Amino acid sequence: MCSKSLWIRHRLRKRLDSKKRQQENRLKKQKIKEKQTNYQSNEVRKLIASLEQLANGHLSINVKVEDEDEDTQTIAKNFEKIYTSLESTVNAIKSYIDETSQILSALADKNLDVSIRREYLGDFAQMKQSINVFTDALNEIFIEMGASSQEIAAGSNEVQAYPSLYQQGLLSRQVPLKKSHHPCMKFPIKPSSMLKGQQRLRTLQVRFVTKLKVVKVR
Repeated sequence: MCSKSLWIRHRLRKRLDSKKRQQENRLKKQKIKEKQTNYQSNEVRKLIASLEQLANGHLSINVKVEDEDEDTQTIAKNFEKIYTSLESTVNAIKSYIDETSQILSALADKNLDVSIRREYLGDFAQMKQSINVFTDALNEIFIEMGASSQEIAAGSNEVQAYPSLYQQGLLSRQVPLKKSHHPCMKFPIKPSSMLKGQQRLRTLQVRFVTKLKVVKVR
């Protein structure tokens, strides 16, 4: 009878110890889960704050994961990957902005020998193409304007020489004349070089507007 009672007590004590251990394990797991939840919530808040800062145009963000332990190291590694990708994206955007600013500054300083040569990723490739098209158009325009100015200047010199040539009786045999509004003077038609220069400028204006439209569409 006594041995049976001892056996029952032993069984009850063992069952109580098992329940106690199970309860302790549940409490331990619950604490670990709460710790992980708090750790993750804190990292999510930091990530949201960084994204809001980025959305407001501030690219100087520096996000690092909090110190982790054996319970939170998996979460920390995941957020570290997210922060690394975010930092790479921000650095790429900053480099694009810096290079674009340098090109625009060079154009403002009348240096047209600039373009973007390195690779731009994703949708930023379209920005690179538009900037290069714009700088190429400016180069072409100024080259054409230089040639047009020379032609117009040459024509202007010819016009200035007409009165003296006319007085010498040379133009009456070489250049057809048309009537001037001045009652005492007759002038010849515009020289061909001046006409070519003016026509080149008109064509240049149309081409420039067309290229700007192409850049805008892209």
